[in-house]
Amino acid sequence: MTPTLRRSHRIIWLALAVALPVGFSAAFRMNREPLTLEPIGPDVPAPLPVLVKSVNTPELTATLRRGATTADSQLEVVVKTALEVPSAVVRVRQVTGWRAIGLLSAPGLYRYPLPGADAHPTIDVVDDIHPRTLHTIQF
Repeated sequence: MTPTLRRSHRIIWLALAVALPVGFSAAFRMNREPLTLEPIGPDVPAPLPVLVKSVNTPELTATLRRGATTADSQLEVVVKTALEVPSAVVRVRQVTGWRAIGLLSAPGLYRYPLPGADAHPTIDVVDDIHPRTLHTIQF
């Protein structure tokens, strides 16, 4: 190494020895506001008061709920463990055929309003990508 290169090498390393700690301490001193987490999906609606029937499987629990003074009905699904598919469609059988009412993905609580006033609906949890039924629940 020539004397000119040695001198410039020494100056660069001394500058880095001063600039790096100053830069790190300045980065730590920056006063940033904490990140706020926004929910990805809509909030889960409140449960209807009257519990009609509950069905348990190893992967999920499905509960049929009704309103105390109204004819409204609600399906409450608790996914206990991850399903074998990344996203499953919840369908309800109606007179005209099947109607999709919602999606199930990660473990958690899901509530869906049930259309119509069927006292004993049939619910299917299906994989729409590979057309197959994962669960059939008869209330």
